Amino acid sequence: MDKIVKPSRLAVLILFIVALAVFFLVTLYQLQIVDGASYYAQSQDTVSTTVSVPASRGNIYDRYGRLLVSNKVVNDLTIDTQSLFEQSDPNAVILKFATAVTASGASYTDTLPITKQAPFAYIDNMTDTQRSRLSAYLKANKLPDSTTAVELMSYLRKAFKIDNNYSSDDMRTIAGIRYEIKTRYAANVDYVFAKNVSIDLITKLMEQNIPGFNVVQSYKREYDTDYAAHLLGSVGAMGPDEYKQYKEQGYQMNATVGRGGAEKAFESYLHASDGTAVVTKTRGGTTINTRYTKTPEPGNQVSLTIDLGLQETAENALSSFITANNETRETENAAYKAAGLTKKVKDLISGGAIVGVNCKTG
Repeated sequence: MDKIVKPSRLAVLILFIVALAVFFLVTLYQLQIVDGASYYAQSQDTVSTTVSVPASRGNIYDRYGRLLVSNKVVNDLTIDTQSLFEQSDPNAVILKFATAVTASGASYTDTLPITKQAPFAYIDNMTDTQRSRLSAYLKANKLPDSTTAVELMSYLRKAFKIDNNYSSDDMRTIAGIRYEIKTRYAANVDYVFAKNVSIDLITKLMEQNIPGFNVVQSYKREYDTDYAAHLLGSVGAMGPDEYKQYKEQGYQMNATVGRGGAEKAFESYLHASDGTAVVTKTRGGTTINTRYTKTPEPGNQVSLTIDLGLQETAENALSSFITANNETRETENAAYKAAGLTKKVKDLISGGAIVGVNCKTG
């Protein structure tokens, strides 16, 4: 009777298991004993942060597939709070950062609703979002609703340890940015410091070795035609009331939404869902690993029934009609006045809008 397992096969199996065990032991020894110190040092010299990964909003086309609205990839600057507050004087870094950005001709996000120069006062055209954030900040810090702008600036200076040697303008700059960082952190949303910045600015910031910022890519809405603007609409940041509505649909607080036209009508189709990723960097800022925890989901494409060619022809015809009509009215009005007539002066046409409803007939 033949043996079930031949000795030669058994010997090969045992040798394979022994070789595998030796391989794992050698690898483990290499990682923990030989290279253990260097790997430990590397782990201590890296920083992992969770970042938002933007997704592109859906494009809009006309009935024949001609592009009406798309997205442009741009560079934004965000505040790296972990790196910033590791500095010995983060307020000095913030001021240097803001100065470099404004000197380049760019602007940064500062929604603190207080005038930029002394004497400090609340701005007159405060938005609903600014009012809501200010109220939440006062409540969180147990400050009365009656707190004046001067009193709030004094509180911010003490809370953020802003040195008295700073001028009132510089103090306002630092306080505004620290206020943004604080309120955005409380709302768990990213603080985009400056949007759509140039490569020249990024290069200058790196040349000046200013710490505490990251360069991230995002999308800017591009309207690829000058026609049908009243139909296409626009996009913008949400107000408090809108956020209450869109929050239930999973929108982040800093998401943009459609403002009128097709952008608003097809918001649920066009909206993109941003992702998240854990980015590991060295202390020097070099990215060594990116692990996605949520995949970004771009918005859907929308095709409208309008014909861009017909729309262009119609709008040009309307523009020509308005121009000719106003010239006639101006001539008539001038003649009435010159003749001393009391006939009612005709008002000029300030503008108009047109859309082709039945594109098949033209």
